[in-house]
Amino acid sequence: MEGFRKAVFDGEVRTVPSLLMRSAAADALVVVDDAMNSKLTKARSLGRIDAISASILAVAHGQRMKAAPKRRAKVAWL
Repeated sequence: MEGFRKAVFDGEVRTVPSLLMRSAAADALVVVDDAMNSKLTKARSLGRIDAISASILAVAHGQRMKAAPKRRAKVAWL
């Protein structure tokens, strides 16, 4: 969650205006547990939060790909 929030505020996440994303973000709540881990919940809401949770997962995957060390290509000699 914090990585997604930082990416949004840093301008790394760009999207076109979408009623689906706006509705999903409005219906989602962030809950912090005792260990200071934040998670997305839809408590007390009738709406769907699938779009915003998929966006969070996609941004997290992109950040992991960006932080991964570059691999050198293996050359196979025939």
